[in-house]
Order: sequence, then structure tokens, then C-alpha cells
Amino acid sequence: MKILEHIEIVKDVVQVVFWIIAGIVPISVL
Repeated sequence: MKILEHIEIVKDVVQVVFWIIAGIVPISVL
């Protein structure tokens, strides 16, 4: 069980999703 590796992958995915949302929201507001 390499749980730590899965956690790191989840962190990366969450960060990417966060930046995508952070990039889309301002455009939608404008």
C-alpha cells in the first residue's frame, strides 16, 4: 500500500482543478 503516493497524486489533481476553477470563475464574472 503506497498511500502517500496516492495522497500526492490527489494533491496534484486538486491543485489543477483549483487553478482551472480559479481561471474560469473570473472569466465568467466578466
